[in-house]
Amino acid sequence: MRPAVRNMEPSKQSSTDFLDAVAAAFREGRWRADGWPAGVSPGDGAVDTRGVEEAAELLRRVSGGDLDVNAMPPRPPTLRGAAGATLVRLMRRAMFWLTGPVQQFHALSAEATKANAEWMQLNLRRTLDLQAALQVATERMLKLEERLERLTDVLSVEDSSLEGVRAAQTTLQEKVDGLEEALKDVRRVIAMARQDETEARILSKDVSGLRAGLQKASEEQRAALNELRGELAAVRQQVNAIEQGKAVEQLKTTEQAKANEQVQAIEEVRRAAAGIDRYSRETRRELAIQERRLSITLEEVRRRSGGEARGPAHMEEPDAIVDAWYTNFEDVFRGDRAEIKERLRVYLPVLKEAGCGTPEMPVLDVGCGRGEWLELLRDEGMAVRGIDINEEMVNRCQAMGLPAEKHDVLAYLRSVAAESVGVVTGFHIVEHLPFPVLLALLDEVVRVLRPGGVCIFETPNPSNLRVSSYTFYLDPSHRNPIPKELLGFLVEARGLCRVEAIELHPYPDSYRLPENGQPATRLLNDLLFGDQDYGVIGRKL
Repeated sequence: MRPAVRNMEPSKQSSTDFLDAVAAAFREGRWRADGWPAGVSPGDGAVDTRGVEEAAELLRRVSGGDLDVNAMPPRPPTLRGAAGATLVRLMRRAMFWLTGPVQQFHALSAEATKANAEWMQLNLRRTLDLQAALQVATERMLKLEERLERLTDVLSVEDSSLEGVRAAQTTLQEKVDGLEEALKDVRRVIAMARQDETEARILSKDVSGLRAGLQKASEEQRAALNELRGELAAVRQQVNAIEQGKAVEQLKTTEQAKANEQVQAIEEVRRAAAGIDRYSRETRRELAIQERRLSITLEEVRRRSGGEARGPAHMEEPDAIVDAWYTNFEDVFRGDRAEIKERLRVYLPVLKEAGCGTPEMPVLDVGCGRGEWLELLRDEGMAVRGIDINEEMVNRCQAMGLPAEKHDVLAYLRSVAAESVGVVTGFHIVEHLPFPVLLALLDEVVRVLRPGGVCIFETPNPSNLRVSSYTFYLDPSHRNPIPKELLGFLVEARGLCRVEAIELHPYPDSYRLPENGQPATRLLNDLLFGDQDYGVIGRKL
C-alpha cells in the first residue's frame, strides 16, 4: 500500500503568521527616527549607533539559524504536546520547499536593515559636520562684519584727515608763492651786493700782501738779530782772551780800539734793529687798519644784502680774515707738526685691528686742520681724505699734496652714501659744536659707517683742572668742555657699540709734585698735571 501523500500547500493562516513574525523581526532591527539616547540631541555632536548594532544582531541570528522556521519547537510531555509536534512535523514536510527562500529573505532583510542604518548614520555625521562648518562660517562672518564696521570708522577719520591735509597743502602753496616773490627781492639785493663783495676781495688781497711783507720783514729782523748775536759772542770771546792773557798795553790798546769798533758796530746793528722794529710795528699797525677797513666793508656788504636773514650759502662761507687768524693761532698753540703726528700714532693699531684704511674701508677726517693725521695715514699707505671749513688750512694741506677739501662737516656727511666709509675721525672738533649739531653729526657718522667701521673723536679732558679752567679757553672758538662719560654715552646712544675712552697726553713728570706717599699729593697731581686730552672710540656692528 502506498503511503498517503502529504499536502505540501501551506494554509493561509500559517502564511500570515509567518509573515507577521518576519515583519516583527524586521521592525525590531530597523532604524528609529527617535532613537537618540536620553539627554542627547543632534546639536551635541553625538551619533546614535543602536540601529546599526540591532541590525547586526538580527543578521547574526539569521546567519546562525536562531530564526530558522524549519526548526522544531520544544515538545511538551503531554498528549496535546505530542499531537502538536506531530502536526508541526506534517507542516514542516508540507512546507519544506519554503524553508530556503524564507531564510534567504531573512538574511537579505537583515543586510538591508544594516546598510540602511549605516547610511543614515553616515548622513547624520555629515550633517553634524556641515552644522559645525556652518557655525564656524557664521562666527567668521560676524568677525568680518565687526572689522568692516571698524574699517568704515577708520575711513571716515582718514577722510577728515585728508581734508585737513588738502587745506594745509593749499596754505603751503600760498606760502611758497610768497617765498618766491621774496626770493626775487633777495636775488636783486645779492646782485647789488656783488660789486661790494668784489671790492672786499681786492682789499683782502691787499691785506694778504701786507701780511706777507710783514712776515718777510720779521724774518729779516730775526736774521739780523742772529747775526748780531754771533758778532757779539765773538767780541766777548776776544775780550776774555785779552783779559786772561794779560798782553802788553799796546796790544790792549789795539784790541780795545778794535773792541770799541765792534761796540760801535753793535750799536749800529741795534739802531738798525730798532728801525726794523719800528717798521714792523708800523706794518702791523697798517695791517690792523686794513683789516679794520675790510671788516667795515664786509659789514656794509652784509647790511645791504640783509645780514639778519642770510641764507645757508652765506653762513657756510668763512671770513677770510678769521681763517688766516685761526691758522696762525694753531701754529702757535697747537704744537709742532712732528709732535702732533707722534701723538696721533696711538690710533693706528685701532684702525689696523678693524681692517680699515683700505679702498673698501676708507678713512674720513672731519676738521682735518693742518693735515697731520692725513699725512700720517698717507705715509702708512691708507686710503684717506679730509674736509675742513677753514679755507686757509685746506690750501695748506693741498700744497703738501694731502687729499683735503673745503666743506661744512654736517652738509658733507649728509651727501655721503650710507655705509660707504670705514672710519670717521675728528680731532678737537666736538668742543666747537652746539649740542644739536653734535647729535646730528653723530647720527650721520653712524649712517655712513660700514659694518665693522670705527669712529674716533678726541677732545680736551675737563677732569684736568688746568685744562678745564685755563688752557681750554685759550681758543675763543671753543664752546664748552665735554666730559668723557658724556661723550661716550652720546656715541653709544646714537647706535655704536664697544665704546671705550682712552686718556692721553699727561703733563711731563717735571710738573708733578714730589710723591710723598700721601693720597692728597697723588690726587693733586692727577687733577693738575694729569691727562690733557682723551679719545672716544666707537664701533659699528
